[in-house]
Amino acid sequence: MWGGFLLLMVIASVNYRCVLDNWDWLRWLVFAAILLLAARGGKETMGWGEPGKNLNDFLESNPTLKVWIVFYVFCILLFLAYGLAQGFEFYESPGSWLLLGFVPLFLPLLVVAEYQRYKRLGMQSNHRFNKDVSR
Repeated sequence: MWGGFLLLMVIASVNYRCVLDNWDWLRWLVFAAILLLAARGGKETMGWGEPGKNLNDFLESNPTLKVWIVFYVFCILLFLAYGLAQGFEFYESPGSWLLLGFVPLFLPLLVVAEYQRYKRLGMQSNHRFNKDVSR
């Protein structure tokens, strides 16, 4: 599911002019996709690695990711300051800059959260399987 979402974000970021030109009808497709994803997700799949866990709790339990965010945001700020001083025209391709800025920021968080969710759901599945076998 995340792979498909990231692929759509890459396509939309690269073709942002096409998205903006067709936004009057495309917004309804995006709205329907959001509703479909919200209806499809269960409570056991919600949260950052565990049900009901918010981003702040997730970062508190993974200090390495907290260090990554601080380091990455510092690097982005340095890059933006350098780009503004050198006259980079960030407005010419905002989708590409946003993609380059946010994917490396959130990708490690999503990978760790999905790995924790995978392990948790696998242990729940094994526990249910062992209960069924022992009967």
